[in-house]
Amino acid sequence: MTERITTQMQANMLLNSLNNDLAQLDNTQNELSTGLAIQQPSDNPFGAGEALLLDGQLAGIQDYTTSINDGLAWTQTSSAALQSIYQMGQAARTLAVEASNGTNNATDLKDMSDQVGQLIDSIKEAADTEYKGMYVFSGTATATEPYAVGPSSPDTYNGNTGTITRAIGPGAASQIAINTNLGAVLGSGGTDGLLLSTLQTIQTDLAGGSTSSLGGQLANLDTNLGQLSSVQADLGATEDQLNIAGTRLQSLQTATSTELASVQDVDMSQASILYSTQQAGYQAALQSGAQLVQNSLLSFLHP
Repeated sequence: MTERITTQMQANMLLNSLNNDLAQLDNTQNELSTGLAIQQPSDNPFGAGEALLLDGQLAGIQDYTTSINDGLAWTQTSSAALQSIYQMGQAARTLAVEASNGTNNATDLKDMSDQVGQLIDSIKEAADTEYKGMYVFSGTATATEPYAVGPSSPDTYNGNTGTITRAIGPGAASQIAINTNLGAVLGSGGTDGLLLSTLQTIQTDLAGGSTSSLGGQLANLDTNLGQLSSVQADLGATEDQLNIAGTRLQSLQTATSTELASVQDVDMSQASILYSTQQAGYQAALQSGAQLVQNSLLSFLHP
């Protein structure tokens, strides 16, 4: 028995075809408007999973980049303070050399002593440098001022030797120390032989009009400034390491972004051509369908 194709069947087939064409046209239009080839996971399950993985990698890279930038800002703040301390130490050395030439009277030496005292206070002020409200030279005690400043203030170091780190990548091996143990250079006064102790001795000798020990103190001061230079060099190496890590992450971010774009981004030129083709096909299908439905209706009225 031959199955008869009715007018209703023809209309249903035409409607299904038009709906499919319209769905394809709508999907291409969404791709053009969003720039994404994957509108929902069902469009490309494998591609959607890969895009999700790459998005996670980019988020991790951004976290490490933020950490590196923060570490760089910390070390640059510290470096500027260390340079200031070094310059003030050199200024104190110049005063000590001038005082040791034997041509200064008691008044001159007292004035020099006062200047050294001012330099001591300025050094401690620089040691109290902050970054985002945290003292950069206090170890992990970032809320504690490293040195009290003032004529009668002791030279005691109030921080600790704890290490502050920033992550430049995954794993414990990618943690880099960004803080500097300045207390090991400036010391806590008294007779520890470190920078503040040396400067206090020079100040006291000059205030008393004594220059006999300046030769020994100048040697101590040179040692102290050498220690400070070493700390500066170590901090410079840390900055270099952070910059290298930042450059590496930048390259990785570019490569990952490119890979993600290849997975989820639309080729706009191809999508535009496809949209034009689908639109023309849909219009043609509408016109053909209208003609077909009209002929079927005439056949029904005039069998």
